[in-house]
Amino acid sequence: MKSTIPLFFGLFTLSLLVFGFSVMRNLGYGHVLELRWFNILFLAVGIGMGIQMVKRSFPSKFNYMEGLKHFTFGHQRLRKLCLPRSIG
Repeated sequence: MKSTIPLFFGLFTLSLLVFGFSVMRNLGYGHVLELRWFNILFLAVGIGMGIQMVKRSFPSKFNYMEGLKHFTFGHQRLRKLCLPRSIG
């Protein structure tokens, strides 16, 4: 069975962004670039809710900390390889 969670939260995030831009345009703030930082908030809400739903739906298949360990290990290894060359 294929999961529709990514599609649902992708469309949810899209609707948040469209709504936010529509409100900005209708209030006359469409030209204010600083207000577009709200996009980060909209994306964070969409991604966070999507991760939370996947964790609830597939608790045995979703191991977020395992992926984080691999990212941390790779990041440390990259730092050991690149940092000495950039200093010297």
